[in-house]
Amino acid sequence: MKMKREQIKILMLGVGAVEEVYEAPARVKDSLYILQILDTAGTDECGIIREEFYHQCDGYLLVFSVIDRFNLQEIREIQKDIKR
Repeated sequence: MKMKREQIKILMLGVGAVEEVYEAPARVKDSLYILQILDTAGTDECGIIREEFYHQCDGYLLVFSVIDRFNLQEIREIQKDIKR
């Protein structure tokens, strides 16, 4: 039986992140998935680049500090950007 292979892209967004790409294989039944996590930098200069990926990804991971009110406000703005 031939195993299917599919790539799933997740965009990690937040304040103060680093710009990296992580990949990990995941096998579900007869399918092999390559989970690709794009960790975008949380700076304004990456905002344009980040918005390019919004519609190319399968999901989003929003990362913020629960003890920093500024982080939560920034995440709310990022959430609005995703919904546009």
